[in-house]
Amino acid sequence: MTTYTLWPTGAPPFRFKGELVADASTSMERASPNYSGKAGRCEDIEIYRHDNGGFVVNVLYRTAFQGCDNHRVVTICPTAVEVLAALDGIRSRIVDELVDEADITYEDYYPVHQKSAQ
Repeated sequence: MTTYTLWPTGAPPFRFKGELVADASTSMERASPNYSGKAGRCEDIEIYRHDNGGFVVNVLYRTAFQGCDNHRVVTICPTAVEVLAALDGIRSRIVDELVDEADITYEDYYPVHQKSAQ
């Protein structure tokens, strides 16, 4: 196992032992004919398997806009369901690729998600 140190914005560094199981990035070039609000912004996402069996999700939100700062969010997830919840606001094909690479399935997440929507 490798020791990693992640530096979330506005919080102390988080050090843990584990392995990187998935990583991906979105593109700054996400403009469309209909304004998406996403042009000039992107995410770098990493999923680690913690040596205790849980997961750590590391998301760096990057921006190309002057006056806006990049920021990093680190989420500790004891279960795969919580990994999916941590990535819920980033819904895109990149998340599907990440969870496939990390060998995480949606089956346990969606019943909980649907119950909360009812």
